Amino acid sequence: MDKRLARVLLSVVVAALTLGGACPKKATRDAPEGGDSPAAGPAPDERAHKAPPPPRFGDAAGERTVTVLYTASVEGYVEPCGCTAEPLGGVARYVAAVDEAKRVRGADHVLLLDGGDLLFERPDDNLPADACQTKARHELLLDTYRKAGLAYTVLGPTDDARGAGYRDQLLAAHGLTTLHAGLPPRDIPGAQPAALVERGGVKVGLVGLTGTALDVDQARAALAAQAKQLHGQGAAVVIALMQTPVPESKAIGRDLRGVDVMIQGRDPGERPRTPERLGADGPVLVGAGPQAQYLGVLEFVLDGHTPGAPLPLDDRGAKAESRKKVLDARIEQLRGRLAEVPPGSPKATFFEQKLIAAQDERAGLDRPAARLSGPHLLARAIELDRKSPVDTAAEKALAAYEKAVPDLVAQCEANITCEPAPAGAATYVGVQACFACHQDAVAFWQKARREVAATDDDGNKTTREVGHSKAWETLVQEGKHKDRTCVGCHSIGFNQPGGYCKVSDIDFRTDVQCEACHGPGSLHAQGAGDKSLLTVKSVDEAVCRGCHKVPHIPTTESFVFADKLQYILGPGHGEPLKSP
Repeated sequence: MDKRLARVLLSVVVAALTLGGACPKKATRDAPEGGDSPAAGPAPDERAHKAPPPPRFGDAAGERTVTVLYTASVEGYVEPCGCTAEPLGGVARYVAAVDEAKRVRGADHVLLLDGGDLLFERPDDNLPADACQTKARHELLLDTYRKAGLAYTVLGPTDDARGAGYRDQLLAAHGLTTLHAGLPPRDIPGAQPAALVERGGVKVGLVGLTGTALDVDQARAALAAQAKQLHGQGAAVVIALMQTPVPESKAIGRDLRGVDVMIQGRDPGERPRTPERLGADGPVLVGAGPQAQYLGVLEFVLDGHTPGAPLPLDDRGAKAESRKKVLDARIEQLRGRLAEVPPGSPKATFFEQKLIAAQDERAGLDRPAARLSGPHLLARAIELDRKSPVDTAAEKALAAYEKAVPDLVAQCEANITCEPAPAGAATYVGVQACFACHQDAVAFWQKARREVAATDDDGNKTTREVGHSKAWETLVQEGKHKDRTCVGCHSIGFNQPGGYCKVSDIDFRTDVQCEACHGPGSLHAQGAGDKSLLTVKSVDEAVCRGCHKVPHIPTTESFVFADKLQYILGPGHGEPLKSP
């Protein structure tokens, strides 16, 4: 048998066994106080001693180098909900990656930066009931980042969610300096326009810019002036932290000499951006994606470099990683198609050939490219996935925070009175109220579960059962069912008119029930099923994407609305009832 064909058939068999296997049991962690069951996942010490992955930083001994690690749009996350797609990210993996860079490169050669939107996910994230958990989460996040060495950030619109006083006091308490070149419309008292830091005997200039609808010429002039001043003070490279929309960042940076790199903080991309040179001699625009799922890496090799001159860009690794993502998805798709057709058929041969070609290309991308000679900039990002090492101290601090969440939530919720629905307005009544008239639809909803590919806590491939009727059980398994940042997408009516505003009041509202899509149904139920009384008569894609969004899915494009409908439509729910 042809060796390549044998390899394909073996991979198909392995894939089929994997997808058909039961989800392995996880080691348990002590349940958070107030929890109903133990949270899933190994204890911190167990996870910290996993076999380490290959080194992520190469030795640069004898070279004049600086390694810059950066994040942007962290959005207050210390670790996302367990339903988040790979890579998971989180503070413990972040610290371990930073420590690895410092061990390999030398601590005095590593600089940490943040591109803004560090604190909140949304500009309106300011409910009083969230305050206790939010404050504890911010303390953990910023204390961890400060200990790792982060000292500079730039403000984004979500950082203001609880007001400038809360924001500024929090950042100052953790030694974070805000950079902003001083342009309107954003006035930030106390911010520095620029800073000069030294790493490994190399001076690095930093400048920040934040705002929307900036005058492009004024912004270019401001950055050019700061860069000139920083070079005059001995800066070998200059980095700009950009909290401006992507089109504005590109317009400001095009052919702008003196700035070497622009870190895109606002809308940094769902996944790391492929590094892009802005014009012939302008800065390189980079972005590492949201919520610290990836850690951006800039490696400056400066032997023979003339400050202010454009550094040659080595983006081969970044392009290879981007292509790997495409090929991985393609390989999984082809394996599935191959399993659906008769072996030996013309279609099987066609899919086998495509699969072999994709696997060969994928294997070629794993071969490291020869390093560029002379001064250059290597721009890439590393995944903080479930296989990534974790820092033991940071993991213990994270576990302590998660254990405290139920008490923190109860503390703030005790002072909250949920606003009642206006007289005559619809309220949430739960799936049992729907069952009276829609038995077939409810029965289908209860059974509409399926196995999907997943990874366990150690990053190994497995499967897990998913379905709208299992949404709450998933949170309980992960120990997140008291977490106010997670419950909204696993229940109905959270912080909605006619719903509930306290986790302690969830009652019958667990799971993604009928009213998650159709809105509060009390009037419809009381009106003998009058369809005109439905709050939401036509469910469009935007309703689903309120929860099915990055980082809970790999990319926006990976959620194909038409394909997903097949899992939620059935007899009595979008399809005719089957004949007896």
